[in-house]
Amino acid sequence: MLDGTATVNYSTTIVINDLPPQLANTSHSSGVIEVDERVPAIVSGSFSNPGGAAVTFTASSGLVTQDAALGTWNWTRAFADNLSTAQPVTITVTDAEGSTAQVSFSVVVSNVPPTATFVVPVGIKEAATGVSVRFTQATDQSTVDTSAGFTYQYDFGDGNGFVSGTATQAVPAAVLANSGEYSIRGRVVDKDGGFTEYAAEL
Repeated sequence: MLDGTATVNYSTTIVINDLPPQLANTSHSSGVIEVDERVPAIVSGSFSNPGGAAVTFTASSGLVTQDAALGTWNWTRAFADNLSTAQPVTITVTDAEGSTAQVSFSVVVSNVPPTATFVVPVGIKEAATGVSVRFTQATDQSTVDTSAGFTYQYDFGDGNGFVSGTATQAVPAAVLANSGEYSIRGRVVDKDGGFTEYAAEL
């Protein structure tokens, strides 16, 4: 009888669980970004993937890019007009296995008032007629506001306060009836109620 060595083989299965990528917003810890209309909102952050493989980024709005070598991402978007409510944005990073991580923030876009040139005539004689003041070159940082057009308001110092008018507005006869200096104020107003006020002496 010979002695021998007996062997028994065993096998097992090892399950390696995927670890999701990591994502952080490093530029705005409050989660709220405030900008003026047409000024790009910019958010940046960091990311890592424990598996080491490449990842992809998507954004619910705007443009997001990544620098894989540095482990950073950047998001930007310019809004053509102000927003009545904060705009939520979500950045999503996805690894090769489909695991994801997200960060969210909100963008507040403020209205910028329009500007114009306020033209007031000089050398007006007492009791003159046909005298007008006017606004020219009215524009707005928001192309949406510019396309919508502007309204105008004037205060001729006659006790009536600001009254609505047109881009060219006749000076009331009562203001021209007597000699002296009169302070005239004018406002150019956008569709959101934002305005810039100008003053001149007549």
